[in-house]
Amino acid sequence: MLSRPPNVLSATFLTRLASSGNLNWAIRDDGPPGSTDLDGAAMLAVGTTGTAFVTSSGNMWRNGVAGSLAQVNSNGAWGWTKPLSVSGLVVALDSAGNAYVTAQDQGVVRYLPTGATTWTTATTFNASDMAVNAQGEVFFVGSFRTAFNVSPGPGTQMLNPPGSTFVPFVVKWTQR
Repeated sequence: MLSRPPNVLSATFLTRLASSGNLNWAIRDDGPPGSTDLDGAAMLAVGTTGTAFVTSSGNMWRNGVAGSLAQVNSNGAWGWTKPLSVSGLVVALDSAGNAYVTAQDQGVVRYLPTGATTWTTATTFNASDMAVNAQGEVFFVGSFRTAFNVSPGPGTQMLNPPGSTFVPFVVKWTQR
């Protein structure tokens, strides 16, 4: 049985159910040793091996950390965690188990299954969801109301909204 820690108003947990609906395991958001905890899990992505990646919404800043990305293996044991300086995180996985993380106006970071960063982009858009296909192409959906550059490379490709209302968008990046 999972219980709420003392003096904590709420606790986030992650569970894995078998295809029969029976509980395989459950863990509370205490996070791996030395982590920033999950402080309100925001998004979840699960790879083909059963490894889960969880982002936190970062309900409060702690030591310059507003959110985090944590890895949980298929047996429910904590892997690695990455403290992040932003919240509102979206996570998606590719077929190789690489995690892609984006946040409002923060671009995209790609993490290897080991937790190492392979690349970072500095594009500034507000993605509400993201997906990666088998070819490694990254798709984003969101909305914007000011002009922004959607190109991950050295060039620019500007989207300009018609007026000051929020406009939906879908962007596809192809890896080079």
